[in-house]
Amino acid sequence: MKPNFFFFKKKIWLIPALLSLSAILLSIASFYLDLLLVGKIIDYIPPILLVNVELGKDILGILAAAILTMTTFTFSTVLVVLTTYSAQFSPRTPEIFSLG
Repeated sequence: MKPNFFFFKKKIWLIPALLSLSAILLSIASFYLDLLLVGKIIDYIPPILLVNVELGKDILGILAAAILTMTTFTFSTVLVVLTTYSAQFSPRTPEIFSLG
């Protein structure tokens, strides 16, 4: 079991790939669920929750900008930490830091 664990731990692309695949599958599932169910339960949904396409685009744009900003700040903070650690400690620190 241990060799498999270390094999998957060394593959840094595996977890983001699995998360991306699951996000794609969840988005497709929610799209079809929305497509199938909203027509049947539209009478029970409060009118304030029913928005037009323009408002949906605006909200999606704001959310995308917020996530991009958060990702940028997180990435730059991680780079500052890695630079500081690699300058003050041993050369193996970035490898140990990335393995977590």
